[in-house]
Amino acid sequence: MLIIEDIQVNRLVVLAVKEKENEINIRLAHEGEVPDFLATRAITEGEEVYVTIKNRETWKVEAGADIQAGVQVGTDW
Repeated sequence: MLIIEDIQVNRLVVLAVKEKENEINIRLAHEGEVPDFLATRAITEGEEVYVTIKNRETWKVEAGADIQAGVQVGTDW
């Protein structure tokens, strides 16, 4: 999969289909979108990556403000 923008570690990301046929990309999740994945390292625009699916019940993400443990997070980009 191809990264279509710079993404910092611990950010929520989604699959995005570009206009090219059969091309699946990854980008930052926008406000209100349900994330597909979590970026576990910083990745750069244009980089090709493999996605590893793990059975995790929680994700370590960076919040824009203080939140309590166990609170569901969403995108506010």
